[in-house]
Amino acid sequence: MKTMRLWSLLSALFFVLGAVTPTTASAMEVSALLDKVAAAYGINTLANGIKGVRQTGRTFSSMRQEEGPILRTYQHPDRLRIEIRYPGSEEIRVLNGSQAWKQDEPITGSFHAAMILQAARMALPWSLQKDRSSLRDLGTLKLEDGKNLQVLEQPLGIGLVMRATIDTDTGRILRSVGRMTGNMGIMEFGTIYEDFRMQDGLLYAAKERHFAMNQATGHTHIDKIEFVDALPETLFLPDGKAAAKTRI
Repeated sequence: MKTMRLWSLLSALFFVLGAVTPTTASAMEVSALLDKVAAAYGINTLANGIKGVRQTGRTFSSMRQEEGPILRTYQHPDRLRIEIRYPGSEEIRVLNGSQAWKQDEPITGSFHAAMILQAARMALPWSLQKDRSSLRDLGTLKLEDGKNLQVLEQPLGIGLVMRATIDTDTGRILRSVGRMTGNMGIMEFGTIYEDFRMQDGLLYAAKERHFAMNQATGHTHIDKIEFVDALPETLFLPDGKAAAKTRI
């Protein structure tokens, strides 16, 4: 019941922020919150920030009504590979900076932008620290149970931003929303984070609930996460060009 109530509150938060004027924090308070985020995620143990992440688990698509194993590999700052094996089919998306592919075919426009947002989400706790000076404070809200949530917005360029909703008590990021502005107006892709766990001294959310335009699109459970210094460059090329291909 408590989880479902928090899900409802977080899902409605964007609309709440648009309807009322939240309490904004001072620059000193924002800095203190980011310090708390760093402590919560164990970022202070990394000398030069996160370099690479590998996640394996299972994901469920509401549109497909199917579940399958998922593998995500991320290399700082803008390389990402996502592999999903649904029953009888597979989906592979790759981002390598200014280029992106889906099933070996180049993708551009909003599809490329969506991959940029997903890459930013993979390293969100670390990128917030790196971009401290450019973050925008969207305000703090006090919920009925006394929980305080603060929203920080990170600009990603070319009409893209990432909004992080942070529990001011724990420093945990409870929700992220990637927003892109284009010819179709504003589109949003969000994730709510639950079931926080520690791995190698670093915090991560084992359960993710996904939504787009405030509609649930599925969920992912991360079974294993690895923090690495480097990943093969061939991972971030379309499969037809890659010298090696990963398998789940």
